[in-house]
Amino acid sequence: MKHFHLLILCGVMLASLSQTSAEEQGAVFKVGDPAPEFWGYHAGGEAYDYGKSFRGKTILLIFWSLDDPDHERLNQKLRQIRRRFLDQPDFIMVSQCVDQDYEKWIAYCKRQKRLDGNAFYSDGKWIHQTQGGFNLEELNSAKEFGVTKTPAFFLLGPQRKFLAVNVPEKQLVEQIQAVLKQQTSQLQRRGRPM
Repeated sequence: MKHFHLLILCGVMLASLSQTSAEEQGAVFKVGDPAPEFWGYHAGGEAYDYGKSFRGKTILLIFWSLDDPDHERLNQKLRQIRRRFLDQPDFIMVSQCVDQDYEKWIAYCKRQKRLDGNAFYSDGKWIHQTQGGFNLEELNSAKEFGVTKTPAFFLLGPQRKFLAVNVPEKQLVEQIQAVLKQQTSQLQRRGRPM
């Protein structure tokens, strides 16, 4: 009987472990692992979620904060990256501000320079979103990705899998180039047009 109780206790513990979030598990993701869901709202109020809005896209996902000391410099670097990969039809960037102050984030977005005539927050190649001001108990994207420090960078593939995890900022361009080159090669081997 004692062994039976121990077996039940172990089963209960395993079940509760399987329900913990990525952050509680240490969010140790590796290339090829399925990516968690993420969602957010852009300053125009439109909701974006990974499963529906970004289907078939290669995504540079950036988690950042207005409290990051270098967020303005990072913003300029990301503008350059966007410009560099503008001709890649299936590549987009998604910047998710992790701050909870929605109004502060909106004010920041409105102060930014326009992107090729588009408002900073509604450019189709670089989506700016936040979960700020919303109940994050259901799905906190940064928490799901195990982000404990910002900025944090991930490359996600069209098949909703990690292509690169915790990419160092200095290696963003090289990592994006490598991923896009690999995807182009795979399409060519399959005989599909690019």
